[in-house]
Amino acid sequence: MDVISTFFLDGGIADLVLAVMVVEAAVLIAWSRRGASTLSAASIIVALLPGLFLALALRAALVRADWFWIALALIGALLTHLIDMRMRFQPRVAASLNR
Repeated sequence: MDVISTFFLDGGIADLVLAVMVVEAAVLIAWSRRGASTLSAASIIVALLPGLFLALALRAALVRADWFWIALALIGALLTHLIDMRMRFQPRVAASLNR
């Protein structure tokens, strides 16, 4: 098996995606705190959580984890996506988090 196949099959690609997401969150939060964005740290994290859960589901599937862990990660992605959508489309909720 070549290096790239191993990287994917061992879940390394999902680990890379998760690491990039953590760096992205840190950069966006730092940028926000410098006043370059009106987004709060909470809204940035909530926006990234669905993708994080999807990457966890991908990793679980690649390493052949039990179906329960894949389903749990997918449910987490759905719930955090719904929370994110509610925040975006209900200005009152978004305003309280952007303070």
